[in-house]
Amino acid sequence: MNKTRKLLLVKKIEFINEFKNIMKWNNKLKFQADMILGEEVSEERYNEMLEVLPPQAMVANAFLVGEPTDHEGGRARYELYFIRDGKHYSGGLVSEPDFKLWLIPANY
Repeated sequence: MNKTRKLLLVKKIEFINEFKNIMKWNNKLKFQADMILGEEVSEERYNEMLEVLPPQAMVANAFLVGEPTDHEGGRARYELYFIRDGKHYSGGLVSEPDFKLWLIPANY
């Protein structure tokens, strides 16, 4: 392989890796926006969803309902519930890897 072709291949790989990083940040920001903009629910609803099935994942006062609601990008997504400032919220659909990666327990 000549130098020019090798350089182009390296640049292509760098571009793909940068694109993947941008997509990860985009997904992270969307997840955090869902957390921030969660819809307030009653304490009864929060407890009902906590008890209906064992949580798929749980950190502090945040959990994923034990049954996936749908799949996106080959990953199951679960309903997210959390408590913030003494109020109960539903935070939309989240995959378990995103929940574990981006949830910051100190905030809940």
